Amino acid sequence: MRIRVLAVVGLLVWSLDAMAQQPMRPPQIAPFGDSEWWILTASLPTRIGNSTEIITVPKGFVTDLTSIPRFFWSAFSKTGPYMSAAILHDYLYWDQRCTRAEADKIFDIEMKSYGVNDTSRKLIFSAVSEFGEAAWKSNTAAKQTGEPRFLPETQLTQFLSQPFDASRTWNALRNTLPRETTQPLGSDSEPNPQLAKTCTLAVAANPER
Repeated sequence: MRIRVLAVVGLLVWSLDAMAQQPMRPPQIAPFGDSEWWILTASLPTRIGNSTEIITVPKGFVTDLTSIPRFFWSAFSKTGPYMSAAILHDYLYWDQRCTRAEADKIFDIEMKSYGVNDTSRKLIFSAVSEFGEAAWKSNTAAKQTGEPRFLPETQLTQFLSQPFDASRTWNALRNTLPRETTQPLGSDSEPNPQLAKTCTLAVAANPER
C-alpha cells in the first residue's frame, strides 16, 4: 500500500513538473508575408515555472518572437524550444505592466522549463539583458502613439482565409488599422487583469534553480 501511495505521489510530482515545461496549449501562429512577423491565432495561456500563476497572451497578438537584435538570432532558430517563451516575453515587453526585469526573468524561467540547455539559455538571457532596453523603449514610444499590435477578429479571420501572399506583411497591414485603445482590438475582455501582480508572484515563486 505504501509503495502504491509513493508511486501516486511520484506520478503527481512528475505531472506537475511536466506541466511547467509546456504552455497549457502549444502556440498557434501564422506568418505574415515577410515571415519576420507572426500572429497568434489562438490565445496562449502559460503557467509560469513552478508557480500557480498563469499569463495568457491574447489571440491576435502580433510578434516577431524576439526582443533582441536580429543578428544574434541568426545562431538560433525562431521556432526552437524557446518559441513559446519568446512569444510570452514579446507580449510582456509590449504590455509593460510588468517591469522589464520581471519580463526578462520570466523569459529565463520559461526557457529553463522548456528544457533549453544552460549554455543557450545564458547566451539568450545575456543578450536580452544587454540589448532589450532598446526594444522596451521602442515599444513605449509606439504605444504612446497608439500603434496597433493586435489584429482584430474580423481582419484575423480574413487574413487566415486567404492564400499566403508575400506582399501581405505586418507593416503594410498595420497601416490600414485604426490607432489602438487600451484594450486589444477585437478583445471582449482583458485576459490578465492583474498582470503586474501576477508577474511579481510568478518571479517570487521561482527562485534560482
